[in-house]
Amino acid sequence: MKILIVDECEFVRNSVEKQFTDVLKGLPIIFQNTECSKSAITTLKRAKNSVLRKINLIIIELNLAIDNKLALMNYMVTVKDNFTPVIIIGTADKWVFELVGNIALSFNLNLIASVDKPLITDDIYNIIQNNKHIFGTEKTVCWSIPPCETVDITNNLNKEGLSLYYQPKIHIQTNRIVGFEALSRICVDDNIMLNPDYFLPILEREKLTCKLTKLVLEDALLHWETHTKLKDYQLSVNISANDMLSEVLVRDIIRQYRQHKDIALTLELTESSPTENEVLILDVIKRFITNGIKVSLDDFGKSYSSLDRLDSIPFDEIKIDKNFVSDLDINSQHQAIVGAVIELGSKLKIKVTAEGVETSSVLEMLESMNCRYAQGYYYSTPIAAPELIAWIDNYNKQFHLTDT
Repeated sequence: MKILIVDECEFVRNSVEKQFTDVLKGLPIIFQNTECSKSAITTLKRAKNSVLRKINLIIIELNLAIDNKLALMNYMVTVKDNFTPVIIIGTADKWVFELVGNIALSFNLNLIASVDKPLITDDIYNIIQNNKHIFGTEKTVCWSIPPCETVDITNNLNKEGLSLYYQPKIHIQTNRIVGFEALSRICVDDNIMLNPDYFLPILEREKLTCKLTKLVLEDALLHWETHTKLKDYQLSVNISANDMLSEVLVRDIIRQYRQHKDIALTLELTESSPTENEVLILDVIKRFITNGIKVSLDDFGKSYSSLDRLDSIPFDEIKIDKNFVSDLDINSQHQAIVGAVIELGSKLKIKVTAEGVETSSVLEMLESMNCRYAQGYYYSTPIAAPELIAWIDNYNKQFHLTDT
C-alpha cells in the first residue's frame, strides 16, 4: 500500500513513517512525504486513475487540513474522492478536532481517525485494528510482534497454511510484464499472515526450509498450469544455497519441472549464511541448468554472492539487492555500485534486474544506466494468487499492452 504523509515538519514525517513501519512490519508499504497541502494535491493528481501511483491512505497534520480554505479537502470533494482513508494528526483542543472532523464528514470524506501528536504505538495499532479492510484483508495483516510460537508456524507449514503472493518483474523500456517471483506467507490463524522475515529464521532453525521450497514450487507450478495465460510469463521461485545440499529436494525439483516443461521456471539462489559445501552447490546449479531450469543469482552485492560464481556458472540473471537500489537517486556510492553491476552483466551477457524500485526517479536513473528489468513496489506490492489474473489484465490495459 502507499501512504501519503502531509506535515510541515520533516522530523514528524519521518517519525510517523517509522512508527507505521514498525507496527506493520512485513506489510508492503511505500511512503510519500509532502510538507504542504499544495504539494499533497499535486501528488494526488499524479496518482489519480493510476494503478502504479494510487494512494491508499492520507495522514495529514491538522493545520494543513484546514489551510488555504480547506484546499486538500476541497480537492478531494472536486474529484469525488470519498474512498481514500484519511487520518488527521495534530496538537489542539478536542473541539478543534471535532470541528475539522465534522467538516470532513460533511464533505463525505473517509475520515477514519483523528489523533493527538505525538503518535504512540497504541494509537496506530488501534487504528489498524479497527480498519483491517484498509491495511489489507484480515488475512494479510502482519503485526510486528505476532502472537504465535514456533509450533504455530511449523504446524501451518502445509498446503492449507501456505499462501503465495507474486511480485511482478517489468521490462523498463517497454513496460511489459516479464515474469513473477513467488513469495510465501504462512497463516497461523484467521487474523495473522506471517511474512518470511518472521518465519524463515524459525524454519531454518527447525531445518524445514526444504519443505517450504517444495510446497512453494508445487503450489506455484499448479497455479501456472491452471491459468494458461500465466504461461506467457516467467515463474521465479526462491531456493537457498543450503537447500541445494538436499539430494531429495534437488531430484524433486527436476521431477516437477519435467512435468511442466511449458512453464519458464527460474530458481533464484539466495544465501543468508556461508554455504557448507560450495563444490556440491555449484554442481547442483549445473544440473538444474542442464535440465532446462534457469538460475538467477539473487541479492547480488549482499550476503555471500561473489564474482567467482559469475565466472564459473552460466547464470541467466543477476538481481541487484534492493539496499543498493531503493535510494539510488540520492546515494552516489550506490549509483557507482549499481552502474558497475549493470555494466558487468552486459559484458557477461547476463540479464540484470534491479530489486526494490519504489519511485519514478529511481526508475528513470536505472533506465539511464541501461538496466533492462525492474522489480519493486513502484509497479506493485506483492499480489495475492487469486488476484493475479485481474492484476495482469488491469496493468496491460493501463499501458495499452496486448498479452505477450
